[in-house]
Amino acid sequence: MPNGEIGVAQGFFVKGGSLQLDVYLKKDMRSTGTSGQFFRTSGPASRIWLNAIGEYDGFSQLAVVFRNDAALGEDPAFDAPRMHTGSPLVFSTLLGQDAFAIQAIPHTELQQTGSLPCLLHLNNSQLVTFKLDSVEALPSGVELWLEDRDKGRFFNLMRDSVKLRLTAGTYNQRFYLHWIPQISTRIDEPKTEITTVYAQAGQLHIKQALPGTEIEVFAANGQLLHSVKLTESSYSWWLPQHGIYLVRWRHASGAGQKKVAG
Repeated sequence: MPNGEIGVAQGFFVKGGSLQLDVYLKKDMRSTGTSGQFFRTSGPASRIWLNAIGEYDGFSQLAVVFRNDAALGEDPAFDAPRMHTGSPLVFSTLLGQDAFAIQAIPHTELQQTGSLPCLLHLNNSQLVTFKLDSVEALPSGVELWLEDRDKGRFFNLMRDSVKLRLTAGTYNQRFYLHWIPQISTRIDEPKTEITTVYAQAGQLHIKQALPGTEIEVFAANGQLLHSVKLTESSYSWWLPQHGIYLVRWRHASGAGQKKVAG
């Protein structure tokens, strides 16, 4: 609450703790000269709205806002705690044990790979669809991925919605929202997409490659993890952990690159 003042005509909630206390709002608490002070302030920002939609009932939306004036950790000026009012479906980001409907993050965090743990609560077992509602002013090349940590799977939210059949319950930090900036691995040679590259069961698989093809594997932050020159048309390599990787290949006939999740 900026400057300890609540702006004119703005509603608010009072969150109580474990103690049962009475809250009094009196006329003499009013002050003058605060009509220009609003809880939310506008300004340049990148915004993400992500929906969770139940097959039978329930809808919940979370928002992540990247601002130059946001602080790491809880920021009372911009963050909005999630008020759990008995909805059959609740989807929030998590900061410690606290759930948020809106969470603000410094805009500089978009320059590197980052993630936020999420909380999902379901009253009923059903198919849940995770779908980007809107993306605003996101820097070019940044991708958004949803991780299902229990299954070790990653989904590119920029390409399509994600449908998962889930049982009733509370999923605390099973799902993570990741943002990944463009990985700088410039290719100057003519491009070719003849090589088949995919990840499965913790392994990277390369097929239909020409002998002599040079392979490089990068982490999402651009760090080179592995390089090899192929002597055969197929090659497999154990990935260090579940995550998102960029695979780059180069041959005299051309080059290419592809992101994989595994």
